[in-house]
Amino acid sequence: MEGYMFLWSIWFIWVFATFILDKNKPYRFMIASFSLAQIIVSPYKVMIGNMIFNGPFIIMGIFLFIVLANYSLDEKLFLLISVWTIGCFYAGFRFIEVYDPIWIIFDRSLLLALLLAIILYLLFYKRNNQWPIALIGGGMLGEVLAYNTLAPYGLSHAVGDKSFLDVIYITIIFSFSITYLSSLIQRLQLKIPMEKEKTNQL
Repeated sequence: MEGYMFLWSIWFIWVFATFILDKNKPYRFMIASFSLAQIIVSPYKVMIGNMIFNGPFIIMGIFLFIVLANYSLDEKLFLLISVWTIGCFYAGFRFIEVYDPIWIIFDRSLLLALLLAIILYLLFYKRNNQWPIALIGGGMLGEVLAYNTLAPYGLSHAVGDKSFLDVIYITIIFSFSITYLSSLIQRLQLKIPMEKEKTNQL
Protein backbone atom coordinates (compact mmCIF):
# COMPACT_ATOMS: atom_id res chain seq x y z
CA MET A 1 0.00 0.00 0.00
CA GLU A 2 1.09 3.56 -0.68
CA GLY A 3 2.74 5.34 2.22
CA TYR A 4 4.26 2.28 3.89
CA MET A 5 7.77 3.02 2.68
CA PHE A 6 7.47 6.59 3.92
CA LEU A 7 6.25 5.55 7.38
CA TRP A 8 8.88 2.84 7.84
CA SER A 9 11.67 5.14 6.65
CA ILE A 10 10.66 8.16 8.72
CA TRP A 11 10.25 6.05 11.86
CA PHE A 12 13.71 4.55 11.32
CA ILE A 13 15.25 8.01 10.78
CA TRP A 14 13.63 9.33 13.96
CA VAL A 15 14.78 6.36 16.07
CA PHE A 16 18.29 6.54 14.61
CA ALA A 17 18.65 10.30 15.14
CA THR A 18 17.12 10.23 18.63
CA PHE A 19 18.72 7.17 20.18
CA ILE A 20 21.70 6.07 18.06
CA LEU A 21 23.28 9.12 16.39
CA ASP A 22 26.11 10.78 18.33
CA LYS A 23 24.64 13.51 20.54
CA ASN A 24 27.48 15.85 19.63
CA LYS A 25 26.46 15.91 15.95
CA PRO A 26 25.18 19.44 15.18
CA TYR A 27 22.46 18.24 12.81
CA ARG A 28 21.08 15.54 15.14
CA PHE A 29 18.37 17.74 16.67
CA MET A 30 17.23 19.03 13.27
CA ILE A 31 16.93 15.52 11.76
CA ALA A 32 15.05 14.20 14.80
CA SER A 33 12.69 17.19 14.88
CA PHE A 34 12.06 17.03 11.13
CA SER A 35 11.26 13.32 11.17
CA LEU A 36 9.05 13.57 14.28
CA ALA A 37 7.12 16.50 12.81
CA GLN A 38 6.49 14.51 9.63
CA ILE A 39 5.19 11.57 11.65
CA ILE A 40 2.83 13.82 13.65
CA VAL A 41 1.33 15.66 10.66
CA SER A 42 1.21 12.68 8.26
CA PRO A 43 -2.58 12.11 8.70
CA TYR A 44 -3.45 15.76 8.03
CA LYS A 45 -3.99 17.93 4.97
CA VAL A 46 -4.00 21.71 4.58
CA MET A 47 -5.96 23.66 1.97
CA ILE A 48 -4.24 26.77 0.61
CA GLY A 49 -6.25 28.50 -2.09
CA ASN A 50 -7.51 25.82 -4.45
CA MET A 51 -4.73 23.37 -3.60
CA ILE A 52 -4.71 20.69 -0.92
CA PHE A 53 -1.30 19.99 0.62
CA ASN A 54 -0.38 16.89 2.57
CA GLY A 55 1.01 17.63 6.05
CA PRO A 56 4.54 16.23 5.52
CA PHE A 57 4.83 18.30 2.33
CA ILE A 58 4.41 21.49 4.40
CA ILE A 59 7.05 20.29 6.89
CA MET A 60 9.44 19.61 4.00
CA GLY A 61 8.99 23.18 2.78
CA ILE A 62 9.70 24.65 6.23
CA PHE A 63 12.75 22.41 6.64
CA LEU A 64 14.01 23.43 3.21
CA PHE A 65 13.93 27.15 3.96
CA ILE A 66 15.61 26.69 7.35
CA VAL A 67 18.49 24.69 5.86
CA LEU A 68 18.95 26.96 2.82
CA ALA A 69 19.52 29.94 5.11
CA ASN A 70 22.90 28.45 6.07
CA TYR A 71 24.21 28.09 2.50
CA SER A 72 26.37 30.59 0.62
CA LEU A 73 25.15 32.39 -2.51
CA ASP A 74 27.15 30.09 -4.82
CA GLU A 75 25.69 27.01 -3.16
CA LYS A 76 22.17 28.43 -3.39
CA LEU A 77 22.58 29.11 -7.12
CA PHE A 78 23.84 25.57 -7.75
CA LEU A 79 20.98 24.14 -5.70
CA LEU A 80 18.49 26.32 -7.60
CA ILE A 81 19.67 24.87 -10.92
CA SER A 82 19.60 21.35 -9.47
CA VAL A 83 16.12 21.82 -8.03
CA TRP A 84 14.78 23.00 -11.40
CA THR A 85 16.43 20.05 -13.14
CA ILE A 86 14.96 17.50 -10.73
CA GLY A 87 11.59 19.25 -10.59
CA CYS A 88 11.20 19.30 -14.38
CA PHE A 89 12.24 15.64 -14.61
CA TYR A 90 9.78 14.64 -11.87
CA ALA A 91 6.93 16.54 -13.52
CA GLY A 92 7.85 15.11 -16.92
CA PHE A 93 7.74 11.59 -15.53
CA ARG A 94 4.29 12.28 -14.07
CA PHE A 95 3.07 13.51 -17.46
CA ILE A 96 4.38 10.39 -19.21
CA GLU A 97 2.74 8.28 -16.51
CA VAL A 98 -0.63 9.90 -17.23
CA TYR A 99 -0.56 10.35 -21.01
CA ASP A 100 1.47 7.31 -22.11
CA PRO A 101 1.60 4.83 -19.19
CA ILE A 102 2.75 1.96 -21.42
CA TRP A 103 6.32 3.23 -20.93
CA ILE A 104 6.11 2.60 -17.16
CA ILE A 105 7.03 -1.07 -17.36
CA PHE A 106 8.08 -1.42 -13.69
CA ASP A 107 6.63 -0.24 -10.39
CA ARG A 108 6.36 3.53 -10.89
CA SER A 109 7.69 4.45 -7.43
CA LEU A 110 10.77 2.24 -7.76
CA LEU A 111 11.46 3.33 -11.33
CA LEU A 112 11.09 7.05 -10.60
CA ALA A 113 13.16 6.76 -7.42
CA LEU A 114 15.96 4.93 -9.23
CA LEU A 115 16.08 7.53 -12.02
CA LEU A 116 16.09 10.38 -9.49
CA ALA A 117 18.92 8.71 -7.54
CA ILE A 118 21.00 8.45 -10.72
CA ILE A 119 20.41 12.12 -11.54
CA LEU A 120 21.33 13.13 -7.99
CA TYR A 121 24.56 11.15 -8.17
CA LEU A 122 25.53 12.77 -11.48
CA LEU A 123 24.79 16.24 -10.10
CA PHE A 124 26.26 15.83 -6.62
CA TYR A 125 29.07 13.28 -6.80
CA LYS A 126 31.40 16.05 -5.55
CA ARG A 127 28.85 17.58 -3.14
CA ASN A 128 27.59 14.57 -1.21
CA ASN A 129 26.07 16.59 1.64
CA GLN A 130 23.71 18.68 -0.53
CA TRP A 131 21.73 16.13 -2.54
CA PRO A 132 18.94 15.65 0.08
CA ILE A 133 18.10 19.36 -0.17
CA ALA A 134 17.97 19.21 -3.98
CA LEU A 135 15.82 16.06 -3.84
CA ILE A 136 13.28 17.59 -1.46
CA GLY A 137 13.18 20.92 -3.30
CA GLY A 138 13.04 19.32 -6.74
CA GLY A 139 10.39 16.82 -5.70
CA MET A 140 8.23 19.58 -4.23
CA LEU A 141 8.61 21.71 -7.35
CA GLY A 142 7.75 18.75 -9.58
CA GLU A 143 4.66 17.97 -7.52
CA VAL A 144 3.37 21.54 -7.80
CA LEU A 145 4.10 21.68 -11.55
CA ALA A 146 2.34 18.35 -12.12
CA TYR A 147 -0.65 19.39 -10.00
CA ASN A 148 -1.14 22.74 -11.76
CA THR A 149 -0.85 21.07 -15.18
CA LEU A 150 -3.10 18.06 -14.54
CA ALA A 151 -5.74 19.64 -12.26
CA PRO A 152 -7.65 21.37 -15.12
CA TYR A 153 -8.20 17.90 -16.64
CA GLY A 154 -9.74 16.53 -13.44
CA LEU A 155 -6.57 14.64 -12.47
CA SER A 156 -5.94 16.53 -9.26
CA HIS A 157 -4.71 14.99 -6.03
CA ALA A 158 -3.36 16.20 -2.70
CA VAL A 159 0.04 17.80 -3.31
CA GLY A 160 2.66 15.66 -1.61
CA ASP A 161 0.43 12.60 -1.30
CA LYS A 162 1.58 9.19 -0.06
CA SER A 163 2.92 8.12 -3.45
CA PHE A 164 5.08 11.26 -3.54
CA LEU A 165 6.43 10.58 -0.05
CA ASP A 166 7.22 6.98 -0.99
CA VAL A 167 9.20 8.16 -4.02
CA ILE A 168 11.19 10.66 -1.95
CA TYR A 169 12.18 8.15 0.71
CA ILE A 170 12.90 5.32 -1.73
CA THR A 171 15.14 7.78 -3.59
CA ILE A 172 16.94 8.56 -0.33
CA ILE A 173 17.59 4.84 0.22
CA PHE A 174 18.85 4.40 -3.36
CA SER A 175 21.03 7.52 -3.13
CA PHE A 176 22.65 6.44 0.14
CA SER A 177 23.31 3.02 -1.41
CA ILE A 178 24.87 4.53 -4.55
CA THR A 179 27.01 6.93 -2.47
CA TYR A 180 28.19 4.10 -0.21
CA LEU A 181 29.06 1.83 -3.15
CA SER A 182 30.89 4.68 -4.88
CA SER A 183 32.98 5.46 -1.80
CA LEU A 184 33.68 1.74 -1.29
CA ILE A 185 34.92 1.40 -4.89
CA GLN A 186 37.14 4.48 -4.46
CA ARG A 187 38.67 3.04 -1.27
CA LEU A 188 39.33 -0.27 -3.02
CA GLN A 189 40.95 1.54 -5.95
CA LEU A 190 43.27 3.33 -3.54
CA LYS A 191 44.00 0.17 -1.58
CA ILE A 192 45.01 -1.99 -4.54
CA PRO A 193 48.06 0.16 -5.57
CA MET A 194 49.20 0.26 -1.92
CA GLU A 195 49.02 -3.53 -1.71
CA LYS A 196 51.01 -3.80 -4.94
CA GLU A 197 53.71 -1.48 -3.54
CA LYS A 198 53.98 -3.61 -0.40
CA THR A 199 54.25 -6.76 -2.50
CA ASN A 200 56.96 -5.22 -4.66
CA GLN A 201 58.93 -4.16 -1.57
CA LEU A 202 58.88 -7.72 -0.29
